[in-house]
Amino acid sequence: MCGKFSYKIVVVLAVVALTGMNLSAYAAGDGTLGSTSTGTTDITLIIPNLIQVSDLNDMDLGTWDGSSVAGDSDTVCVYSNTGGNYTATFSGSGAGAAFTINNGLATILYAVTYDDGAGADPITSGTGLTCANANQASYTCGGTNNGTIAVSILATNMALMAANTYSGTLTMLVAPL
Repeated sequence: MCGKFSYKIVVVLAVVALTGMNLSAYAAGDGTLGSTSTGTTDITLIIPNLIQVSDLNDMDLGTWDGSSVAGDSDTVCVYSNTGGNYTATFSGSGAGAAFTINNGLATILYAVTYDDGAGADPITSGTGLTCANANQASYTCGGTNNGTIAVSILATNMALMAANTYSGTLTMLVAPL
C-alpha cells in the first residue's frame, strides 16, 4: 500500500512540474516562524445576476359610473445588476392565471399593459415581454420609477355584473436577460 501511495505522489508532483502549475496560487499560505511572519489568503466573492421589482401599489378602480372604462395604473421600479434588459411576465389570480377580478360568484376580465419607457405593450398572461431600461445604479431607482403597469376593464365587461365588490391579484415576475 505504501509503495502505491508514493507512486501516486510522484506522478502528481511530476504533472505539477511538467504543467508549471503553481499550487500556492490556489490556497492560503502560512507564514514562517521568525521575528515577523506573513501569511496570505485568497479572497473570492461571487455576485450572481440580481433583479428586483419594487414600489408596487394596490390599484383601486373606484366605483364604476355605468358607462366608462374602469382603469388604473402604477409606476414601478425595476433594478438589475446585469444590464438594462429583462423580461416581465404577468399573471392574474383567475383560472389558468387569467387576468380577472371576482366577487366569489362572478368574474370580470381585465386587460393589462406594461410600459418600460418605450411605449405601452399589451400583455398576455404568462407570456414574457422583453423590456429595457432596468435601473443599474440603484435598486430603488433613485426615486424615479422606470415602468408603468396599467389595467383596464371595458364597460361591456361590467354592464351585466351584479352590484358587489370585485377583487383579484396581478403578479409581475421579472428576470434578467
